[in-house]
Amino acid sequence: MPDEKKEKKPTAPPSAVLKPKGKKKKFSVLKRARQDKKKKEHNHSIKMAIKALLKKISTAITAKDKKKATESFHIVTSVLDKAARKRIIHKNKAARHKSILAKRLHALLTA
Repeated sequence: MPDEKKEKKPTAPPSAVLKPKGKKKKFSVLKRARQDKKKKEHNHSIKMAIKALLKKISTAITAKDKKKATESFHIVTSVLDKAARKRIIHKNKAARHKSILAKRLHALLTA
């Protein structure tokens, strides 16, 4: 008996390991999940770019750099409008940011 080889348990194929147990998910559900993940990552990158641009113009205004603040304002307004048009951010949020920045820039330029 010691010479007998132990029988190995049959292993599951790799596809069975990756699929969740229970109810089978449809292809369209899995595809939608993949699309949603890609869209979320893309939208997040745009939101972070907007945040960086807002910080850039804010530092330019606090440093009283009129030329840099004016150039940044034109870039920021364009990016905010594009993001609002694509519904990445709400249109009122874009309008609010543009209004606040315009007031601060006007105060800098008239001072």
